[in-house]
Amino acid sequence: FFDDNTYELLDRNFPKFDPEKLDKYNHGKYSLDVDSDYYNYCSKESQILTDFSKFLKSDFFYKKVFKFLYLKILLANSYNLKRLAKYLRFPIFNKEKSWYDFLFSKIRVTSEFSYMGNKSKIVPHVDSIMELCSMLVYFPSLKKDHENYLLERNYGTAFWESNLKNYSNTHLISNFEEANFKNESKIIFSSKYLPNYMCGFIRNDKSWHTVEPLDIASNYIRRSININFMYDN
Repeated sequence: FFDDNTYELLDRNFPKFDPEKLDKYNHGKYSLDVDSDYYNYCSKESQILTDFSKFLKSDFFYKKVFKFLYLKILLANSYNLKRLAKYLRFPIFNKEKSWYDFLFSKIRVTSEFSYMGNKSKIVPHVDSIMELCSMLVYFPSLKKDHENYLLERNYGTAFWESNLKNYSNTHLISNFEEANFKNESKIIFSSKYLPNYMCGFIRNDKSWHTVEPLDIASNYIRRSININFMYDN
């Protein structure tokens, strides 16, 4: 996804895992929002982190990526006429609030640095109703001479085919709910966890995905940068 030099710099300057300074979620996932005070603190000592936050506001996302994805986003949500009508409004990006906002689809790009410790997982869910699409860029940490180097590749993102609609992005947190979902659904794609590999998907009420429980090493941290197109109105 990134050019080799940018990826290497982000890899070397990936903010260290510090649970006290990160947002915590269920089942061992942590994240660092690019708009947070701690990220701003980290970026003062790292030019690449500053450059990355600027990159998120660049024409690359709004004039290239979004233009490429726009029709696909409409098709993925065509079954929901109310949502489709909102998405069909002319898109504007990163604008301040105004009385005429109802005339437009207000869209912004957000990002987080994601961390998952060993034995953690991400349970079945579809992502926020305010999200249009996500791009996940992986940052494996094991070197080729590590005994679990090949094993690490198996912990990408799994996408599921299911008849169950999830309008409100309910996370199937209990063991029973998760097991029942997996018994009645099937994996249609599972990305490999590889360096600089970008896995993207468009959000709708059936965009179910998971990360299976990590089992690599006691001190292992799975890292990724997650980039999201968010819909504000």
